[in-house]
Amino acid sequence: MDTTLICPRCGKPLQPNAPEGLCPACLLQGAFATGTEPEGQSPRFVPPTIAELGPRFPQLELLEFIGQGGMGAVYKARQKELDRVVALKILPPDIGEDPAFAGRFAREARALARLNHPGIVTIHDFGRADGLYFFVMEFVDGVNLRQLLAKERLSAHEALAIVPQICDGLQYAHDAGIVHRDIKPENILMDRRGRVKVADFGLAKIVGNDGKAGSPLPAVPANRRSQSTSGGADGVTRSAIRIGNQTACSARTVLEPFEFALANNFTAFEFFPDRGFSGVGGWAENDLDGTTRRWIRQTAVDREIELTVHTTLEFNPLKNPEDGRLHSTVEFAHDIGATLVNLHLEIGQGVERFVESLRPALRLTAEAGLKLAIENTVWTGPRDFNAVFAALHGQGEVPFPHAGMCFDLGHANLFGELQNNYLAYVDALSHEVPIIHLHLHENFGDRDSHLPLFKGPSRDNPAGLVGVVERLHRRAFKGCAILEQWPQPASLLVEARDRFNKIIETQGSWRFPLTKE
Repeated sequence: MDTTLICPRCGKPLQPNAPEGLCPACLLQGAFATGTEPEGQSPRFVPPTIAELGPRFPQLELLEFIGQGGMGAVYKARQKELDRVVALKILPPDIGEDPAFAGRFAREARALARLNHPGIVTIHDFGRADGLYFFVMEFVDGVNLRQLLAKERLSAHEALAIVPQICDGLQYAHDAGIVHRDIKPENILMDRRGRVKVADFGLAKIVGNDGKAGSPLPAVPANRRSQSTSGGADGVTRSAIRIGNQTACSARTVLEPFEFALANNFTAFEFFPDRGFSGVGGWAENDLDGTTRRWIRQTAVDREIELTVHTTLEFNPLKNPEDGRLHSTVEFAHDIGATLVNLHLEIGQGVERFVESLRPALRLTAEAGLKLAIENTVWTGPRDFNAVFAALHGQGEVPFPHAGMCFDLGHANLFGELQNNYLAYVDALSHEVPIIHLHLHENFGDRDSHLPLFKGPSRDNPAGLVGVVERLHRRAFKGCAILEQWPQPASLLVEARDRFNKIIETQGSWRFPLTKE
């Protein structure tokens, strides 16, 4: 008797261990369902074949067609330069006929691309290619909630493990002023490790529930946003903003500060490969091999620590935009699962030259799914940042929604005309300059001494830090705050974090994350 298993959807032969009783293609099609069409309804448009679509996306190797629905079609693809599998979603071509859609698409897609949360499918890139609006997104290798429910595979315990992850992602988006508007089991994806991700954030309103250009996503009013933090099953009090420390050349080993962060329940950490041209002291990315990188990545996932990476100081895009150290830094960041790469603003040859030289870094980080933070130095001021981001907004062919400013408090305190007045520095920044990352250290306005917080001017009068928090709140800051020191004793970092959190708590309506309980 023939016992060959057959996929009930497409009729292809199945392997004995086929998940959900479906072949891989049908499984992926379900996991990436793109619309809400009633059963039996014909597709809204005929998606291009891989051969037809390929020339429009030379940076991608299109691997297979996944599925389609009322809001578009999805393909599995590989980013050639990074050798990373992604999902390419194209929207129906007729929606571009609305003359107002282009501006709305760019505006809303930028907001969606800034959502950086482990429970939300990440948007790596977006744009228009030969008339087709598209998103390049994180590829989730797994199934959707509808498939699991249909098979009745969820116990009460499993359901209780899934729901907090969904709520955590939705709360993060709500705090950023974005409402999903199309939550349903098909948009809840689970990878093969059981991690939950919410998909199609905002696409229902970008396209419209009827498949046509929709109205803009309204921001959630500040007085309507939930300000509470949500606790996970592991006891971590979560928030969009995390506090951590950084590697240091004065530490005994490269990983000693990271191990300190783990032992003291910090929620962020920054790796800074600081070995310069001399090749002496500090460390470089190649000092950490593949095994160590995988351990860092897995440990950060298990402990829910957000990782960031500071480019080496020897990388200067003005000298060589394609410098190999940029590629090695981005590769390292990708390997350890970091979310952001940070580099210094260099304007020695003018703003236009810096913006032009920044293009490789913008492209490389966008393709890697990383944010790019541009840090103020003691020689760069608010006008420089305003000009840089005005120039970025003025050019269209290079992705930049993932870029923002790293505000270094100590550097701002030393900047020329605003010396000893970092609050005036923040106030002079245009709202076109998104602050996405923080470096926190102090000085007395004399030199870049990198004193821990509350060991400088704020030790006796924390009014300046209170003012920074108020301004960050108004800007809806949702990044990491990095304490850039390795003091002795290192417990000063814990004291700084805890005292800083107490300042935040007095604000009442906005809080930095606390630590594990």
